[in-house]
Amino acid sequence: MDSMDGEWGPGPRQRAPRPGAPDAIAHGASTLGKLRPNMRRPDNPSWRWPLAHHKSAQKRIRQSERRRKRNQHIRTGMRTQVKQFRQALEAGDAGVAGERLKLAEKAIRKAATKGVIPKGRADRAVSRMAKSLNGLASA
Repeated sequence: MDSMDGEWGPGPRQRAPRPGAPDAIAHGASTLGKLRPNMRRPDNPSWRWPLAHHKSAQKRIRQSERRRKRNQHIRTGMRTQVKQFRQALEAGDAGVAGERLKLAEKAIRKAATKGVIPKGRADRAVSRMAKSLNGLASA
């Protein structure tokens, strides 16, 4: 018996468990994020705008969605460049890794300029990549 359950059954804010249902769903937990993760995006044809009734709130939702897509594009490009640098580093080719470092640093600095990541994180990431490249060149 749950702590919310009374002597006569479920508490006032609980549903009675359905037969065969998992505990979280049976007790009224939200399943939106678990069972249908992409239902929250306008990319999905069955998606509807949230309950924003004011024009300013609807505009803010549109702006947030545009910014999310822009940030996602910049972040994905940055991660790709960093991954290519790491692959060149693991291959042991200092020349290619040096070229990849330049491209990765450019992508990271751009992400920091656009506000996708903090400037300090960008500095730290570039510093660590340069340090690892110098370790490869000296070894």
